[in-house]
Amino acid sequence: MVLICAVAAVPACAETLYDNSTSTSYQSTGWGFQPPLEIADSFTLTAASNLSQISFGNWIAAGDTLSSVDWAITTGAFSGSTLASGTATTFSTTLENASPSLDGWTVDSDLFSIPALSLSAGTYYLQLDNAVESADYSTFWDLSNGPSSGWGYNTAFPGAYSLSGAYGSGSQTFAIYGTSSAARTVTPEPSSFLLLGSGLAGLAGFIKRKMMA
Repeated sequence: MVLICAVAAVPACAETLYDNSTSTSYQSTGWGFQPPLEIADSFTLTAASNLSQISFGNWIAAGDTLSSVDWAITTGAFSGSTLASGTATTFSTTLENASPSLDGWTVDSDLFSIPALSLSAGTYYLQLDNAVESADYSTFWDLSNGPSSGWGYNTAFPGAYSLSGAYGSGSQTFAIYGTSSAARTVTPEPSSFLLLGSGLAGLAGFIKRKMMA
């Protein structure tokens, strides 16, 4: 039984499929993504993948919380096909910077789950808009100037426009999580370590008792 427990403790895998954060993330400023503004950023998958979670950097007034945000995965920046979309209302929030360069704001990373989405290797776009927060203030998608291609859209003046220019590449802080078909090294979740440790400890005790007998 102990051996079965130890073998069953195969680590559960949490994999980062794409990460657009840089050393400048959570530090300087961000782009608004409330009406009439929408933001899209590219990301590239190097192998067929199953997407399950998204996180993004969010500038928000101190003490305020994000209530909901509309998201979409598309094949182009405000063009092409929409592969999946929805409204996120439940977030796992981590405070990244309580004292950024703009007074009165904090910078969070907000993680939310999406329905399982299978994509082949290639370049896609994450689109965020219609952010709603509890105190009805503004929110801003954190600027990272990462390797992605950032695009904006103003529904009052239709037409996509590049965010590159005065703020570098203009791309945002975000990450895509799930599982990939590519060979990889993954990080076991803490619960897996606990289960594995318990199984090995039990096995050691069993062997010791047998030797004493």
